[in-house]
Amino acid sequence: MIETIISWSIHNRFFVWLGIIMIVVGGFYAIKETPVDALPDLSENQVIIFTEYMGRNPKIMEDQITYPLVSNLQGIPRIKSIRAASMFGMSFIFVVFKDDVDVYWARTRVLERLNYAQKFEAGIKCGLCGQALSDYPEYAKFLVDHDIQSISFNPDALTKGIENIALAEEGKTLNLQY
Repeated sequence: MIETIISWSIHNRFFVWLGIIMIVVGGFYAIKETPVDALPDLSENQVIIFTEYMGRNPKIMEDQITYPLVSNLQGIPRIKSIRAASMFGMSFIFVVFKDDVDVYWARTRVLERLNYAQKFEAGIKCGLCGQALSDYPEYAKFLVDHDIQSISFNPDALTKGIENIALAEEGKTLNLQY
């Protein structure tokens, strides 16, 4: 089989070169026409809800805030999953939509459901996080701001990010210095 291919290639050099040229031209065409995103968004299509109720333990956060909100969000169409995390004084609800859903449509549906949700008592803050809180922009910021020699976790950056969410909801200027 291999002998036959080699023998044919030796006797038909024109067709071999023609095939090589066609492959090279096709490769250049593919490189030119294929759209490439320099910074692809690797995160899921999600909407993040942030709730804050200072001074409350995770059990109270889960029972009084997180679970009722998650139950209310269950009926939104085209949802892939809903995940929630409750901690001291705050909770996050991650509503993950299918990949073909427009992010603005998803945020609108979640906001509609939040408006119909039960009214919380005074002191409870509830709102959507910005789209910049997906996984990839934080990863890109980490790579841009730190060299590989001095990689370390900075918990102050997370605290400042949460403060920026609260400031944005109040319409104040954001503190973007980490």
